Amino acid sequence: MLDAYAPLYGGEANFVREFTGEARRCFRVNTLRAQVGEVHDRLRAQGYPVEEVPWCPGAFFTEGKPGTTPEAQLGLLYGQDAASLLPALALAPEPGESILDMCAAPGSKSTHMAALMRNEGRIVANDKSRGRAFTLIAALQRCGVANAVVTVHDATRPTFTTKQFDRVLVDAPCSTLGRMGETDGPIRAWNPERVARLVQIQGSLLDAAWRLTRKGGTLVYATCTIDPSENEGVVTSFLRAHSDVALEPLPVAIRGAPAVQAWRGKRYDPAVKDTLRLNPTTYGTEGFYVARFRKG
Repeated sequence: MLDAYAPLYGGEANFVREFTGEARRCFRVNTLRAQVGEVHDRLRAQGYPVEEVPWCPGAFFTEGKPGTTPEAQLGLLYGQDAASLLPALALAPEPGESILDMCAAPGSKSTHMAALMRNEGRIVANDKSRGRAFTLIAALQRCGVANAVVTVHDATRPTFTTKQFDRVLVDAPCSTLGRMGETDGPIRAWNPERVARLVQIQGSLLDAAWRLTRKGGTLVYATCTIDPSENEGVVTSFLRAHSDVALEPLPVAIRGAPAVQAWRGKRYDPAVKDTLRLNPTTYGTEGFYVARFRKG
């Protein structure tokens, strides 16, 4: 693992420094159920320090476990890593639109998008796992989401749906190497063969998502891994396979790391410069990657 990834960070010492600290706690106020100021004041009264997340109004860094508070159980807030706010912000859904969240469980992105849409329009929140779908349903209900329907399908299958959507989110299954500072699970599970299988799944999900995105629509691809083959590599393969696709800069004011242009003998499409790679030490988040496409 060090041989593979340390060069991305300028050597082993820098790599270890990026992934030895826990991510900062964060919560997003659920504006479907509460006002930002109300929740802000309730948390501060309980001794939680709050600091606004620079790229997401209504989201705050804090300490402790905001996801275990009564406010979280009532659906007034949603505890999540600050980096995981980026997919919904990058997709930028509008009220009244039709949205597909292709890998939706446990629900942080679907609930965020419903709030951005003010419960207007429709979200199809899909997950392959029936067990995870129950967690997703609980999150939607707790947060007061009224514009979502939950489906349980393998989204890569051509028969998944015949409908086309205004916007599609693929928060893809990945090697989760962006979370190495939180748990040793990603390190224990890592091997090149597993990464190669994930790359195939990610490519299949993107191809399926493209079929389900209307002309002129928006597709966002996101992972919580640092592996270039799962990020810039998947994006490059997707660009080469589809002539009617263009990468767009993210509509989010955030300072990311430069995209990887070449890695382990493979050169990536120069357009990956418009994708976002977020390092843990920049804001105290997990490592994350986001790309936004427009269908021509």
